Amino acid sequence: MAEKSISWKYLVAQDRVREILGELFSSGTLGHAYMFCGEEGVGKFAAALDMAMALLCTGGASVPCHECASCKKVLHNNHPDLHIVLPLPFRDEHRTIDGNGKEILSQKGWEFISASVFRKIKVPYLPLSFGKEDGEEKDDSGKKISFKIPTIPVDWIRKLNHEIVRGPIAGERSVVIFHDIDIMKDSSANAFLKTLEEPPANTFMFLTTSMPASVLPTIASRCQTVRFGHVPPQQIKDELVKAFGSAVNDQEIADAVFYSMGSLGRALIQMQTEQSAEGIKTLQETAEDVKQFWNLCCSGDWLAVTHALDSLVKERNFAVHEQFLSYMLYLIRNTFLHKTGRSENYFDPGNVLADPSGIFSDPSRTSVITKACDEALSSVRRYGNVGIIFVNLIMTVMETLNVEKQQAG
Repeated sequence: MAEKSISWKYLVAQDRVREILGELFSSGTLGHAYMFCGEEGVGKFAAALDMAMALLCTGGASVPCHECASCKKVLHNNHPDLHIVLPLPFRDEHRTIDGNGKEILSQKGWEFISASVFRKIKVPYLPLSFGKEDGEEKDDSGKKISFKIPTIPVDWIRKLNHEIVRGPIAGERSVVIFHDIDIMKDSSANAFLKTLEEPPANTFMFLTTSMPASVLPTIASRCQTVRFGHVPPQQIKDELVKAFGSAVNDQEIADAVFYSMGSLGRALIQMQTEQSAEGIKTLQETAEDVKQFWNLCCSGDWLAVTHALDSLVKERNFAVHEQFLSYMLYLIRNTFLHKTGRSENYFDPGNVLADPSGIFSDPSRTSVITKACDEALSSVRRYGNVGIIFVNLIMTVMETLNVEKQQAG
């Protein structure tokens, strides 16, 4: 490994990450477990895939070569020494009952896992999406709703543990990519913990998360943390042009870049939503929803805020709620940077929230709202009670704004 260097194919931007991981790889000093932290769609899974392919590649001095048998197996999701785990919305047909009366994954469940992982490998930056037939549930009244809570079944983790302990089959190393580790339930996390603590030699694990505070401390403490920043606008634009070419106009790309919040994944979602006219709202629509909602909070009109909250909760779609809160966090941060005169390569000076009471000039009060919004987003990603989550968030926001108004008066 010391004689080879990484040829990054999937990871966009993230120069600091490239430098850190590249040096560890070429010097042969990679640790056994890393936790990649950063916003959704900024390249955590892409980096993990590049690293995994490089570790398993049998090509020349610059790896991965994408030509050897090992690389081709990874790209087709049939390499015996690469194990990829990620949350998926399993349906009833994906589960069965074993001879001991325990619920386990069925053959269709394992096939669903294989197909989903293959899709993720093909488009590392794009979050997996599923049609209604993949995520159909019913609410309390019997009405069908188009989401299913993604999970990581414990028997998947047990199979993973067995394969890691067994050791590599085709080469000298085993590699694990564990995407969105924060969504894993305690039972699955505990099953994975011993393997994480005492992995066999030549085992490398890359865990990713958008919410590091939600990862169990027992898991986080056993990993070295690598933080990913936002992707610069020009590089997002270049990737969109590469992906869509003449199929879209310049304004569509400009809008996707502007509303992407520094995330290539979000920009790709925006483009697909614009092209298909289906799915969740575009980022531009979400941004306007957040601004209108924020304006209601600033007005102090509790009745209007309550009505707006009811409409939001009735969406019954975790993806919509997550996108709303993600953009709210982004706009809060953006407005604070604007007010304090700071700038960064992904700062949008024209995309800010109203600030009638000057709250964004006060770091402590901005921090209160940011923390509340961050906790709400974490709870939504863990599929908590959306109504309670949003009520708690709005109470914090309104109370903080009201205190500021009293002080200003």
